[in-house]
Amino acid sequence: MSLLKLYTKKIFDIFSANWKNFLIIGIAYLLIFVIFAPTSNLIDNQLSSRLETLGNIKMNDYILNLLIIFAISMLIISIFAISVHNFFIYILTKAISVGDFRFWKLLKQNLKNFWKIFLFSLIELLAVTISIVFFIIPGIYLLFIFSFALTIIANDNLSIIDSLKKAYRVFNENLWKNIGLILLWKFIVLLGWIAGSWLRINGLVTLIDWFVTTALIYLIVYEPVITEKNNTELKPEND
Repeated sequence: MSLLKLYTKKIFDIFSANWKNFLIIGIAYLLIFVIFAPTSNLIDNQLSSRLETLGNIKMNDYILNLLIIFAISMLIISIFAISVHNFFIYILTKAISVGDFRFWKLLKQNLKNFWKIFLFSLIELLAVTISIVFFIIPGIYLLFIFSFALTIIANDNLSIIDSLKKAYRVFNENLWKNIGLILLWKFIVLLGWIAGSWLRINGLVTLIDWFVTTALIYLIVYEPVITEKNNTELKPEND
């Protein structure tokens, strides 16, 4: 818990110095998904409606083709949604790294890298989905690795493969502490979602989670409080 407090203080300092510009980034992030959500809901509703209509009819080529079309549509939507989400994490990581949260400047400078993030997101979706479906725990582990790798891509401008290699090394250096910190924060977010549903402020909870998770992973990788804390504890008292 003490480590989380130390990281929380650092994250609060970052936010308090840049909160106005962060809100612009956050509003843009939410608006994209608010605008995009009806498309996903329409496809999902159409699929459910067709399946209910054809539920008592023997499976045939028409139904099979229909399911394939909807499955491909949902896959495309999922890839796009994950790519946009990851691109905003990429931009936010850039902002934290350079200390400049001006959204339009960041967007102009980094829009050319969207296709790199798109490819990264496609690999992430396939790797994590396959791993979770067949193995579960390795899939969850890969979620951590890809989260660290995205931060490294943004900050170090490495290739996808090199970023994944560095993410694997960095994440495993303090494996259980890193897992514990992130899971503890996600537990707090879960409580926030429960309260947010009651108070109807889930959008705000989403922004907080997005910012804190991104900043936390960045700090774990590039400004590890755990190292500073250990050095302080090991430092002789007469120093």
